[in-house]
This record gives sequence, structure tokens and C-alpha cells, in this order.
Amino acid sequence: MPFEIGHQKKGGRKQGIPNKSTKQIRELLTSVLQEEIERIPEHFNAITDPKQRLDALAKLLPFIAPKMQSIKEVKEDENQISKIEVEIVN
Repeated sequence: MPFEIGHQKKGGRKQGIPNKSTKQIRELLTSVLQEEIERIPEHFNAITDPKQRLDALAKLLPFIAPKMQSIKEVKEDENQISKIEVEIVN
């Protein structure tokens, strides 16, 4: 029986709940990544070439410390009046 306008959807997965295979894949990837994360110091210490060591460090750095954004200074026009004070003396 096809969907008819005015009738509620019945059956199926609730919205926002992942299917079983997606959940299993995420759990598997999480466990594999956790094991590899624990081995990072061992792999890093095995690098003997200073250039390769710095390259590896540079690739890992964004995951540890966020990138800083450059700040652009905008100067106001020096001829522009920013404040006027008027003093009245009697």
C-alpha cells in the first residue's frame, strides 16, 4: 500500500537513530583509532631524520593547539576627528 496524504508514517527506524551497520562501523573505527593513538609516541620516537620528525610534528600540531588567525590592523583616517570637547567659561 503506497503512502497516502493525511496518514502518519508507520514502522521503520525513528529519525536520528543510526542503523546497526553504521553503529558497528563507528565502534570498530573507534577501537582501531584508540590503539593507534596509543602508539603515536612510539612511532614519533622512531623517526631519526630531523626534517621528517618536524614534518610529523607539524601535522600533529593542529590536533593539539588550534591555529591562530592573523589579525589585521585597520587604521582610521588620521585627519578624522574622533572627539570634540567644548568648554564654556563665564
